Amino acid sequence: MEKEKDVPTVEVAVEKAPRKRVVFSPYWEKRKRKLKKEFIQKLQDSANSEVIASDEYGEYRAGSFLHKAAIVTVQRENGLWSLHVMSEEFISSVLVEEIRYKYLPDDLLMAQLYGTRKEANQLKGVVLYEIPKHIKEAE
Repeated sequence: MEKEKDVPTVEVAVEKAPRKRVVFSPYWEKRKRKLKKEFIQKLQDSANSEVIASDEYGEYRAGSFLHKAAIVTVQRENGLWSLHVMSEEFISSVLVEEIRYKYLPDDLLMAQLYGTRKEANQLKGVVLYEIPKHIKEAE
């Protein structure tokens, strides 16, 4: 076997993408010490997760986020979005609308569905589901 010849090495600069930090509203800032480390890590992972969609109003990701006194969970399954809002405080329709437009793309048609009483007691909070748009069949 031949001895390996000296191969010149080239240093490559790897640019690290800046990590986004979790933004704690005043409501959550007061309660931050009571939050579990796992939940804070989940929030951090969500803030730095892959962008699923973007439009002229922003970028949208799946995950868990804090908004005012609410915890917002955004999911995308089978190509459809859903959004779950939980809060110990009253969830007004104004708050739901504000959260919808902040955490979901603009071109979606979203609806709140009411299931059985048992489901409502287990779910706690408000859930919005995407209604698929009518797709024209190929002629």
